[in-house]
Amino acid sequence: MDIIGTLEFLKSHNSHQRLSSIVDNFLMCDSCKIVDRDQERSTVGYKCPYCGIPSKVGHKYFHLNVDVLIDLMANFYHPKQKAASELEAKREIIFDKAAVVIFFCSLGEVLLNQFLKELMLKVGLSKRIQDRLFEDNLFVKQRLEKLFPTFTGVKWIKAVKMLNERVDLDYIETQGFYRC
Repeated sequence: MDIIGTLEFLKSHNSHQRLSSIVDNFLMCDSCKIVDRDQERSTVGYKCPYCGIPSKVGHKYFHLNVDVLIDLMANFYHPKQKAASELEAKREIIFDKAAVVIFFCSLGEVLLNQFLKELMLKVGLSKRIQDRLFEDNLFVKQRLEKLFPTFTGVKWIKAVKMLNERVDLDYIETQGFYRC
């Protein structure tokens, strides 16, 4: 289920559950860096099924800013109490929907940056070189067209198409919306 589908589900079930608690439940092994939804990883001493090393600490994969952006999208997606006038209500709807788009794009940028930082760590780049690469490629377009293929060996759109072949979600349409 994609984020908008999850937002609709929560709305239809009148749920007060934080959206981030549903979609951000990934944990990472500190040793081998595998990321999955194995909630046992949060238990100290849990033996990773991939590398066999017991965990020293539970490690959430996504940073707090991801949770905040996801919850902001949910808060602005759901309608608020009725406005005083019809014109005011229409304006609030427009502003709220625009906020969701802004938070979505911000979330995309945060996730891309986290992914690129982890790729840079994997190849052993120092923090100083990572910072320089981000400074030299300030915009998302530069990071997608230059940094992503440098560290993955494949262009962004090709990676999205490959991912799209494996799942029922339409990542091609989503990335097209994101890149506009």
